[in-house]
Amino acid sequence: MKSPIFIFSMPRAGSTLLQRILLSHKSIGGTAEPWLLLPLVYLNKEEGVLSEYSSRLSSKAINDVLKEVPNAESFLNFQIKNFTDSLYSKTLEDNEIYFLDKTPRYYYIIDDIYKIYPEAKFIFLFRNPTHIYSSILTTWCDNKFLKLYGNHNDLTYGFNKISEAYKKHRDNKNTISLKYEDLVSQSDKIIKDIQNFLEIEYDENLTHNFVSSKIDTRNKKVLGDPTGVEKYKSINSETLNKWKNVFNTRFRKIILRRYISRTLTEESLSLQGYNQNDIIKEVNTLKNKKEHSFFSDIIHYSIYKLIIRFNLYNYTSKDMIWIKKKFIS
Repeated sequence: MKSPIFIFSMPRAGSTLLQRILLSHKSIGGTAEPWLLLPLVYLNKEEGVLSEYSSRLSSKAINDVLKEVPNAESFLNFQIKNFTDSLYSKTLEDNEIYFLDKTPRYYYIIDDIYKIYPEAKFIFLFRNPTHIYSSILTTWCDNKFLKLYGNHNDLTYGFNKISEAYKKHRDNKNTISLKYEDLVSQSDKIIKDIQNFLEIEYDENLTHNFVSSKIDTRNKKVLGDPTGVEKYKSINSETLNKWKNVFNTRFRKIILRRYISRTLTEESLSLQGYNQNDIIKEVNTLKNKKEHSFFSDIIHYSIYKLIIRFNLYNYTSKDMIWIKKKFIS
């Protein structure tokens, strides 16, 4: 197996589409979303992990051991790479020599991945944040602001963190960036450019053959974006205007404008190829409709903000029920 390929993007930024296209190449294999490097990189981090055995004490103990190891950081990164390579390679079939890792939450550890895999290929995929916000809201939140708390870090920290990492690594010869808008409107050109960047044998049929790519969608428990995997039967630009049917009330437009102007930095937007003022102007041009209940929206949005402000997620999420039955050290 050669060095892997990483896609860095926000959730709902089109990474599933890009992944499926690339997986239709005979030399590239992978799984839906490995998430493999996150726990490994956090192995010796004192913050960021919650556990019943006390991850904080564990990380301190591991760091004590590493103090006795010459060039500890390089040694640990090398061992993480060896383990990850072994697991990646076990999933590859036939003539596949590249593993494609598409894990949205990797925005937490992009710098670490560059250290672990200096020879890997890195693809930064950007998408207009209004489209991402809209897609998250309708795909995972039933178009209700109340459920946004599960993706709060994605919408806030994640976007700015990806921009920060891209600014740091964009001059790396193994780094390339593209916009979702270009992927769906100039797919043949973009995919050809990516194949040249990856230095793989050119296949002109990738944008047509991806429907039958290698991700197994029959297992509904497989982590990933089942909506995207099932939805993409062809490449088209219809998705570029769907957000306009989501943020088409006065209140929703206020929320979106505040998100673009206050949560996201002007530099972060510019690094990804977007202009803050242009986005806000486009939001302002949307006609107000009565498709969404103002009272429902304001109640749901207020509760969402309370959950975030007082960190109530641990008490409201079904995924966190286990901590109510455990003493968390």
